[in-house]
Amino acid sequence: MKDAAFSLLRDLTEAHGAPGHEDGPRAIFAREMAPLGTLTTDRLGSVLCELSPETKNTHTQPRVMITAHLDEVGFMVHSITESGFLTVVALGGWWTHTLLAQRVRIRTRTGREHLGIITSTPPHFLSETEKNRVLTIEQLYIDVGASSRRHAEEILGLSPGDVIVPDSRCTPLSDPDLLCAKAFDNRVGVAVTIAALQQLAASSYPSPSQLLGVATVQEEIGCRGAETAAALARPDIALVIEGTPADDTPGYPASARQAVLGKARKSA
Repeated sequence: MKDAAFSLLRDLTEAHGAPGHEDGPRAIFAREMAPLGTLTTDRLGSVLCELSPETKNTHTQPRVMITAHLDEVGFMVHSITESGFLTVVALGGWWTHTLLAQRVRIRTRTGREHLGIITSTPPHFLSETEKNRVLTIEQLYIDVGASSRRHAEEILGLSPGDVIVPDSRCTPLSDPDLLCAKAFDNRVGVAVTIAALQQLAASSYPSPSQLLGVATVQEEIGCRGAETAAALARPDIALVIEGTPADDTPGYPASARQAVLGKARKSA
């Protein structure tokens, strides 16, 4: 992977951007797209970049929108226990099997960030039946190292409503073209949207279309930003770039596989 592509993906995936709090990835999108055209933000927070038209007859050109969403699945602080642990609500869909012992980043309303660890009641206090059940979000806690609720609130500045995302750095695996990071859904789509519009803007061939790059918000909690952004952009054609799970993990039938890691690269 080229250095510029990796740098953009690293910036996007490591940005803190839970639904409704997409300031980090939105700033990166705006930074990359600002030289290409006119930026507009709707009231929900989605960003639209309309490329400078090739001709003055824009009313005859179809409006083609390339779009991806900025937000990632995360959490929000629900309450703080007397002993200083955080309880949370989910922002987006989580399978709780994947959450215990994960490191997370909690961002306060003033912009401070704290590291936390997802934990629960220790297994040796549970019955055999309870040990075999999938925990619910309500049974999870985040340990931030606070000794009390007062410590968490007054010293660390934490409060209900603070947003949380996984703590995961963008790191190449043994194959440098394979990366490990959070928020590939859908920061990869945002990176592709940026790259596509940059290449089209730099092309020496005049475009027969009016091109728009759009980064939407709050997809993980109901595609809310897509509705308001589409109303603002008024596209004739929309190309939606979305992240997808890899279907080549153990236990997934080969006949049902759609996305396979490295398949596109091998077949190219």
